[in-house]
Amino acid sequence: MRRSLAGVLVALPFALALTTACSPSTPGEPSSSGSTPSSQSSPSSQSSPSPTSQATRPREVRLETEQPCLLLTGAQRAELVVEGEGRPLPIKTYETTGCNWASPHASYTLVPVTTEGIEAWTDDERAAQSEVTDPVRGFPAVTVTIPSDTASCDVMVDTAAGQYLVASFTAKRDSPDLATPCDGARRLAEAAMLNLAG
Repeated sequence: MRRSLAGVLVALPFALALTTACSPSTPGEPSSSGSTPSSQSSPSSQSSPSPTSQATRPREVRLETEQPCLLLTGAQRAELVVEGEGRPLPIKTYETTGCNWASPHASYTLVPVTTEGIEAWTDDERAAQSEVTDPVRGFPAVTVTIPSDTASCDVMVDTAAGQYLVASFTAKRDSPDLATPCDGARRLAEAAMLNLAG
């Protein structure tokens, strides 16, 4: 697959993880991996601990009304060297719309997920590899990668109970970030959370 094609807009870890994590008969439902899901209580307050770590959210940032193509300022887009305002990207699995920006060396995508919490990525039910990482602007975060796709990485940011922001980065073959795609995803997450949470 050529990463430079304009039609290839979604970073692969997020897309592949969704494809392999959801059963074909019930889109959006995690498939059983044979392991027993960990018991967890639903966070009810904005200061409750995230299942991803002992870190707590400094406050809840609800994503229902956020327009992902407006989550980066012009200055941030220039810093990331992205072209244009971004293109809306429907994500049917989560009944939401993300936004994709292209740069000469990479693809950046933001997706506000409001149909499940970040714990979906840490309960070993998904095919992707997830790892708790340093908080993003004080909010708990997880990196998600697919071993077969070393040019892509997602950072999931725990913004509120039952919600998270996906910051996805895919490096193109000539990208200086080809060996470190999680750095690109982290930069995108930091920029978006600066605007969302201040």
